[in-house]
Amino acid sequence: RLGTGNIPIEANINYSKEKFTMEGLPRTHESDVMQFAIIAIEGGAKKLDISPTEFVNRLERQGLIEKRIWGGYEMLHTQSRDYVSDDIAETLINWENE
Repeated sequence: RLGTGNIPIEANINYSKEKFTMEGLPRTHESDVMQFAIIAIEGGAKKLDISPTEFVNRLERQGLIEKRIWGGYEMLHTQSRDYVSDDIAETLINWENE
C-alpha cells in the first residue's frame, strides 16, 4: 500500500518517541519556554492593541520578561492562551502604574 506522495505507508510511520518542534528540531524545555514566551508576547500585545515590539520594549523596561514570562513559565504554561495574555498584559499595566 502507498501513502502520501506514493511513499509506502510503513515509511510514513515515525517510530521515534522523541518529540520535535515545528521547525523539525528536537523538542526541549528551552524550546517549550521560548514558544510560550512568543505566545504570551503576541497575546499580550493584542490585548493592549499595540505591536509586539512595543509590548516587548515595555516588558523589558519593567523587567517582566525575566520575572513574569520566564519566571512564571511553570505556573502559566498550563493555562489557556487567553488567561496568559490577560495575565501578562494586566501585570505590565500594574507594574507601569506603580
